[in-house]
Amino acid sequence: MAKVLDLPAIPPFSVSETSSSAQRWDKWTNSLDYYIRASGISDQKQKRAILLHLAGAEVQEIFETLPDTGEDYKTALEKLNAHFNSCKNIAFERHVFRQATQRAGESMDAFVTRLRTLAKTCQFDTSLDEMIRDQVIEKCASNDLLSIARSFELADRQALEIEQKFESSTHLNSIERNRDFQQPRRNSAKREDNNRQKCVCYCCGNEGHRAKDVQCPALDKTCRRCGKSGHFARVCRQKTNKPKQYRENARQLEQSDDDSSENECLFTLTAHNVHHRSDSLHMLEIEHIPVQMLIDSGASVNVLDLETYHRLKARKGVQLMPSTLPVYAYSSTTRLNILGTVSGRVKCNSAEIVAKFVVVHDQHAGCLLGRQTATQLGLLRVGPQVSSINCAVSPHSLRQRYPSVFDGVGKLTNYQQKISINTNIKPVAQPPRRIPFHVRKQVSAKLEELERLDIIEEVRGPTPWVSPLVVVPKSSGEIRVCVDMRQVNTAVIRERYPIPTVEESLQDLNGAAVFSKLDLKWGYHQIELDEQSRELTTFTTHDGLYRYKRLMFGISAAPEIYQHAIQQVLHGLPGVKNISDDIIVFGKDKSEHDRNLHGVLARLQERGLTLNSAKCMFSVSEITFLALIFLPVGFARTPSQSRLFVMPQHPRMLQRFAVFWA
Repeated sequence: MAKVLDLPAIPPFSVSETSSSAQRWDKWTNSLDYYIRASGISDQKQKRAILLHLAGAEVQEIFETLPDTGEDYKTALEKLNAHFNSCKNIAFERHVFRQATQRAGESMDAFVTRLRTLAKTCQFDTSLDEMIRDQVIEKCASNDLLSIARSFELADRQALEIEQKFESSTHLNSIERNRDFQQPRRNSAKREDNNRQKCVCYCCGNEGHRAKDVQCPALDKTCRRCGKSGHFARVCRQKTNKPKQYRENARQLEQSDDDSSENECLFTLTAHNVHHRSDSLHMLEIEHIPVQMLIDSGASVNVLDLETYHRLKARKGVQLMPSTLPVYAYSSTTRLNILGTVSGRVKCNSAEIVAKFVVVHDQHAGCLLGRQTATQLGLLRVGPQVSSINCAVSPHSLRQRYPSVFDGVGKLTNYQQKISINTNIKPVAQPPRRIPFHVRKQVSAKLEELERLDIIEEVRGPTPWVSPLVVVPKSSGEIRVCVDMRQVNTAVIRERYPIPTVEESLQDLNGAAVFSKLDLKWGYHQIELDEQSRELTTFTTHDGLYRYKRLMFGISAAPEIYQHAIQQVLHGLPGVKNISDDIIVFGKDKSEHDRNLHGVLARLQERGLTLNSAKCMFSVSEITFLALIFLPVGFARTPSQSRLFVMPQHPRMLQRFAVFWA
């Protein structure tokens, strides 16, 4: 037997209200049906009694006047439905629907739900969703929604017009196609010509003709990729095992087959009776035929004289291609007499590329190799060249000679730094920042390491300054512990030691050719603090209070203090500059650099400082320092003639690009 729930009774039905009784009766009977189902009552007579009891006295009076009400629930409900629905006025119901307005504080969902309820008794002939949409647009309280809805309606109408125009246009096009089909045959030939202009030739890759057409420029040409005639390499379908660089050169040549470019190609053409320097002449192989060529870094094209062209044509069948490319001799305004261009494989030592040559109408003018081809063959390098340097100073030998310099984290001997503070600033003890539980083990391990290295120490007793610990994750998965020193910095008095600028450092490097770059390990932590200054660095963790015994990051005066301290350590040593923990050692030649380097390492060992060997570079000819690349030019010259080429490491520093001369 189902358990009967103790449910609150629904309110009685009011007959005297002026609003639509039919709609209110339907809503009330729905509530009654939910109530009976929830109560678990199934007996028809009991359900009939509950109907009349909950409907109230006014409904009971009406029910007594109705004929044939029966003894069961179904009959009684049908009689009451017939009574109240007979009072339904469709015109009035629709009037009520159209007068419905979104109430203050009523959500849009509630407003739409109320409209759907009112529309049930309206018997709309059109779509119910359209009626509700129109009512929402007219009676909603939001002006923005009204404009959006109107925009949607306008978009629907415009889309319908587009569809109608498209259907009309499609119909007209169909009529025109039928009319064209009935046109004379001459129109069909015209369309065929248009189609020919759109087709692509698979022999040359151009549009406007088909393969094997007499107009095809590749009809009698030899493919540079497979060696067969009748097509260009850019449309060749045969696979090749040529190196990537060879294929790239062939592709670039095919792109330049059309010589309609208006760019002038300048090069130096020298008379044949002038004796050239032997180091400017090189013997190359063009299609396996030896050719002596003059390298000219100012030439933008390669040149063959008529004699060399005939040798190539006789032995290898090289084809001369017509060319309209304007070519001028250096400082001349008269165009050279060009017979055409030829292409072929050029080999020099182990390098092999495909190059294009301009054939001049001169029997013994000589052959010229331009800048681009000479660079690709490795015969020419445009830009600064640096002679190789024999690096006799090795990191291993330096570690053996100066072992303490590369061991652990050092400490500047016989030196303690005092941080000046404004005593008028009241000390602040800040609350700790809660460290996430999943990194607390890493933080504890890091604190133990710093304490073992004598960088921090545990604090016992009261302390005036307390700063919170900040944990910063690294990309490697490790963590870095930092201290938020912003409150302490309000009391710190900065020491105004000047930090040298990049330009000042570069001025001393003029004429240098050999470099070494040194990096002090955990730079700030190699400067010890005095007892009074350590109180400023106290920080709180989940393991208790700690304070730094060494200089730390975060103190506003730390950069000037550290720069001055390291500058004093290196004072008097030649060929050395430092900015913060970066030290550069330099010399005009190898011996001078080695003397300067040993002097710096000996001074660092004497003062107890250590280096990070992983970030050090020794005795190199090119180095990156202060985000600039240092490159000596003309190292083989005398020191007085040597110069330093400096360029930025990043493009955003181009405005600081400079060349410093000795």
